[in-house]
Amino acid sequence: MKNRNIISVFLLLSILLQACQAPNEMLNSVFNDGKQDLNNFIQSHHFHLEENKNGIAVSIKDLPCDCHVQGIGWAAESKQIVITCQDRCEQESGAYLFLYEEEQLLPLDVQKSTVGVLSNHPSAIQIQNGVFPVAFASTRNQDSFIEFYTIANKRLSPNPAASIHVPKRHIGALAYANIKGNTYLIGVGWDAEDLTIWQATGENKTTDFQELSYRTEVLSIIPDKDKPAWGAYNSLWLGSLIDGRVVLLGTHGKTWERGSSLDVWEIHGLASQEPRLELLNSNTMTKKTKKGIHYFYEGVTLKTKGSSLDTVSLLAAPHDFTTLNCPTGYRCSDAIYEFRAY
Repeated sequence: MKNRNIISVFLLLSILLQACQAPNEMLNSVFNDGKQDLNNFIQSHHFHLEENKNGIAVSIKDLPCDCHVQGIGWAAESKQIVITCQDRCEQESGAYLFLYEEEQLLPLDVQKSTVGVLSNHPSAIQIQNGVFPVAFASTRNQDSFIEFYTIANKRLSPNPAASIHVPKRHIGALAYANIKGNTYLIGVGWDAEDLTIWQATGENKTTDFQELSYRTEVLSIIPDKDKPAWGAYNSLWLGSLIDGRVVLLGTHGKTWERGSSLDVWEIHGLASQEPRLELLNSNTMTKKTKKGIHYFYEGVTLKTKGSSLDTVSLLAAPHDFTTLNCPTGYRCSDAIYEFRAY
């Protein structure tokens, strides 16, 4: 009995010692156990492509023409995926939003935007607690309209009362997150040449956003050594690290390059009128699929397990729907891929 008590005390002391480890040692321990938090993820230099995601399909009734994917969002609470795309109809132009279960082929819900913009180029998106904004825009110097949608009961519900009109400014990708008790939007313009930051007091806000900063030239707030890394971002993701640093993830690429780059920026002075960006890491997502194809992933988002950031990966969608090898009456996209860092 005495030996058992000694062993029990020893185990308890071991647990307490582990809990008192330095932060970096704790992170390394978690990483080595096969789990991964956001800190480790952004420091990784390699990504492993997981080809365990099904393709997705939409009936021709819901999607009358091919669709150019613009963004993908992950709803952690409901484990659902939202995809935005710009249609390619000859007689009309607009944008579609699709809601999918994580492993489901057909969408639960389909919404077409009603924004009165010619091409309705729908931005890449980020979902926060079942709510997400989408920026609809046309060409470089046309107005943009940011509208909010809610995911509830397997449906996408637009909120007409929550909207932001951005005159003569293209918003091509949009990040949305709670940071230090407030809600922030970060949007980049055509080829990410300009950057806008909005703030609303309190968390999970969809209204009362105030423009904090608008930079017509993003390179003016980036150190000279990091300027070459800034890209024409298709997707953005905003969040916080364990140590409180605020980071912005961006992906960019071109169709003919058949690949995407992932950059991680630290944002200094997010709530100020003079924000600054500093590069933390840069990687290339060019893993071949089993079919030997290098995809350009126009839609990319960070995926977390549940509402925590203890396991992190990337969800990536190729840039176009296609009718190849698709059942009659449907339009299909090859797959949604998942990237894990290692």
